[in-house]
Amino acid sequence: MSEHEEHSEGGVYSAKGKEFSRDTRYIETRIVKEPREGTDDYPVEPNRYRLIAAYACPWANRAIIVRDLLGLQDVISMGNPGPTHDADSWTFDLDPDGIDPVLGIPKLKDAYEKRIPGYPRGITVPAMVDETTGEVVTNNFPQITEDLYFEWQEFHQDDAPNLWPDDLREEMEEVMQRIYTEVNNGVYRCGFAGSQESYDAAYDRLWTAMDWLEEPTVATSWVTRSPRPTCACSPPSCASTRSTTATSSATGTSSPRCPTSGATPGTCTRPPASATTWTSNRSRTTTTSCTPT
Repeated sequence: MSEHEEHSEGGVYSAKGKEFSRDTRYIETRIVKEPREGTDDYPVEPNRYRLIAAYACPWANRAIIVRDLLGLQDVISMGNPGPTHDADSWTFDLDPDGIDPVLGIPKLKDAYEKRIPGYPRGITVPAMVDETTGEVVTNNFPQITEDLYFEWQEFHQDDAPNLWPDDLREEMEEVMQRIYTEVNNGVYRCGFAGSQESYDAAYDRLWTAMDWLEEPTVATSWVTRSPRPTCACSPPSCASTRSTTATSSATGTSSPRCPTSGATPGTCTRPPASATTWTSNRSRTTTTSCTPT
C-alpha cells in the first residue's frame, strides 16, 4: 500500500514536498493451468487473453519481452496503448479511431471498470484482459511474468530460455529484489520526486545501484547465467536514458533537474561537482517518461 494516498489516484503520481511512494495494491487474480478451489483464478487457455502493454512503460516492457522470449505471441494477443496517460487512463490513441481492435474500448479503464465498477486506484499496465468478457483479469506485473513462464509452458516455443533456473533461483531473487527497489522503482522516485531534497536522495540511490549492476561479478554473471534480471533492469534503464537525452538536448546541460519542484539547470541546489565528476562517463540526469504502474 502506498504511504501517500494521493499516489493511488488516477493521474496523480507526484505530491509537492514528498518523495514518490508506489501503490502496490494490484489485482492479484492469476491465470493458471489448474485454477485453485476457492480462488478467483482463471484457466490457461490459448487465444482467450490480451496483454495490454504500453511500449512507453518499463514495467509493461518486461511483460512484452517475456512473452516474446517464450514464443507466446500466437496464444496471447497484445494491445498497445499510446505513450501518454491522461488523468483518467491509458488510451488506445494509436489505434484506428482510438479503439482497441480486439476489446473495442477507447480506454483501458473500461476493462477495469467492467470487472470492478468504480475501480478506486490507478489504471496500470501491464494488464491481462479476458477477451471473452472484456474484463481485466490482473495487473500484478511480477506475477504476470512469472505465470507466463510457469503456467503457460505447454505453449512455449521449443527454444524458450529458462528464466527461473532451479540452481540460481534463491540467489536470483535477491538480485531481482534489489533491481526492483533500487532501479525499477528508482527511476520513478527521481521522475516523480516532489522536492529537490527527495530528488537528490533518489538520484544518488539510483546511481549507486547502477554502479552495482556494472560490477563484473554482477553484470557478467547474470547476463550469461539467466536473461531474467536483464528483462527486469533494461527497460527502466532505457527509459532513464531516453529522458536524460531529451533533457540534455533541450537544455544543453547534464545538470540534475527535479521535474516536480521545478529546479532547473543553473538553479539546482545540488553542488555542481555531483553532475560533472562521474567515472562512468555518463550523464546523471534522471527523469522518467512513463506513467508509474
